[in-house]
Amino acid sequence: MPANAEKDTTQNGSPNEIAVSSFFDYLTDIDSADGFRATDVIKYLIQTIGHDACSVKRNSLSTYELVQAARENYEAINGLIRLVDTDGENTWENFLKYTKAIDPLEEYIFQFFFPH
Repeated sequence: MPANAEKDTTQNGSPNEIAVSSFFDYLTDIDSADGFRATDVIKYLIQTIGHDACSVKRNSLSTYELVQAARENYEAINGLIRLVDTDGENTWENFLKYTKAIDPLEEYIFQFFFPH
């Protein structure tokens, strides 16, 4: 469940999800506390393309899925950064993985939504 969704326990006492404040919030749900400076550009690109994705008239599902995939990759990169900060083993391998993943993701998002 997205971080900004609320729980509703009115039906049979079991928690039910309530809609988030907007589709944009759902699509670009990024927990700021989990972010790192190395991925700030990706976070802002996701928010920018999320805004564009909410206003497209054609191929909207593909656009939504691209934003969601970018968000999931962003979260995976942040997970690797967190491992580098906390893990004593495989630190160098995780560092190489996340540093090699940042530039291609930024370039892909940028080229897809802002072609030359």
